[in-house]
Amino acid sequence: MGEGKSKLDELSNSCNELNSINEKQEKRVRYLETRAINLVTSYCFYQAIIFISISHSSNVLCNKRWIPFFLSLLIAIIAGPTFISTLINWAETRYHCESNLIELEILHYQMVIVQNNHTQIRDRYQQQQQQQDLKPRYVQSVPAVCLSFCYLI
Repeated sequence: MGEGKSKLDELSNSCNELNSINEKQEKRVRYLETRAINLVTSYCFYQAIIFISISHSSNVLCNKRWIPFFLSLLIAIIAGPTFISTLINWAETRYHCESNLIELEILHYQMVIVQNNHTQIRDRYQQQQQQQDLKPRYVQSVPAVCLSFCYLI
């Protein structure tokens, strides 16, 4: 019975460790989601400012239209790789988080198996004790009487 209890404690410790790791990964996933949303929002905001400045300004000459274009391109060059790296980190972290959830389910399943085996062993032991308690005393001593009788013959 001690082995089952130690195995159960070991599985419980592993489960607790995976829970703490999973909580950290979920926080990281939420952070990366927020970061991606902020990047897209700021990109759209800066693009809107540039396009509004072009549309309302009549003093921008045709030969100076390259300035807003390059500003827009510069913002895209800065925000694009940052957004892509954030998206890749989010996907990797999400994958590891889901892998940990699967491992956590496996650990819970193993804990249930260990608990059931432990209770089955305990139930078998109790059944054996009950069966021994149900036997009358003279039935339990019959083999001893038979053996002593056999020696006399």
